[in-house]
Amino acid sequence: YYQAMLEEWAKTEEAQVADGQWYAPADKTIQCGATITGFTKLNSNLICNANDASSGLVLSGRNAVLDCAKNSIVGPTGTSNSNSIGITLIGGATALNCNVQGFNVGVLMEDGNNIFKDSRVVGSGGPGGGDNIRTRGEGGCMTIDNVETSYSDYDGIDADHNGVINIYNVKANGNQERGVRIQDNVECANLEDIEAVGNGDEGILSESTDLNIINARANGNSDDGIRINNPTECANLENIEASGNYEDDGIDVRHNGILNIKNAKLFRNEDDGIDIDSSVNCANLENIEAFQNEKEGIQARSNIVNIINVKVFENRDGMELLSLIECASLENVEAFGNDENGISLSSVPKVGLYGTITS
Repeated sequence: YYQAMLEEWAKTEEAQVADGQWYAPADKTIQCGATITGFTKLNSNLICNANDASSGLVLSGRNAVLDCAKNSIVGPTGTSNSNSIGITLIGGATALNCNVQGFNVGVLMEDGNNIFKDSRVVGSGGPGGGDNIRTRGEGGCMTIDNVETSYSDYDGIDADHNGVINIYNVKANGNQERGVRIQDNVECANLEDIEAVGNGDEGILSESTDLNIINARANGNSDDGIRINNPTECANLENIEASGNYEDDGIDVRHNGILNIKNAKLFRNEDDGIDIDSSVNCANLENIEAFQNEKEGIQARSNIVNIINVKVFENRDGMELLSLIECASLENVEAFGNDENGISLSSVPKVGLYGTITS
């Protein structure tokens, strides 16, 4: 879509071509506070100050495309303007190849199928605090792709629109609160190839109705690596590493619904590798390694637990299944070298053991 729009725009009289690249004409130099409704390419860095109306740029409508061409949009963080926004995308707009820094909110995505890609947003905050990337409104489907969002005073990404969020190929590191936060207005969140490391709270916190996370590293955060809360109905996690989270769990699940975790390594967390609350209706764990956690490799209290091909070792307890569980099924489980129990079953009424069980 973006390429087709660019080609159509290049046929118009206002297009200028140099060295095979399209540029905005000289008499339409972009200024801070401008609203863009068509294709625009940024030819140089844009430095905004506190006196600019909204400090950055507003992209409005599905025909609005901003190609920053790796140039920077720099804001007035540290001034009295606590409402500055680097780029605002509204109604299906697209921005790409942008470096955004120094605003209270780096990028705001509102009302529509907005796309933000191939970019870097860092250091949002100042008076009033702020997120690097924020979604709000009646969203439809919003996409954040191939973006670094780090070192904000609050969240790297804070999604809270009514609709779907797709987050692909994202590094969300070193933010003072969470790397990625999905709030409960979001109906479905799809995260793939995510790095959430060294954040001041959770690496990833989700409260969306449906959650899918594939290929994620959530390491060295001050709270949980990944935390899933109500009102999530179904959470699917695959190819996960959560380690070294130094005040809580690798994965902490507290939603009413179904949990599926496949192919995960959870190690050296301050609390449990995986902690599954009693609110979870059914938990399915497959191909899990949980080791060298301060407490349990796996702790579960959900109604139904199915555990297949799991190794838990060098924890306090390898696996602790508590009495709130109605039915537990274990298949091909190895539990060794733990300080206390390999597998602890606390008054679980029904337990099925299959394949090889070593404890």
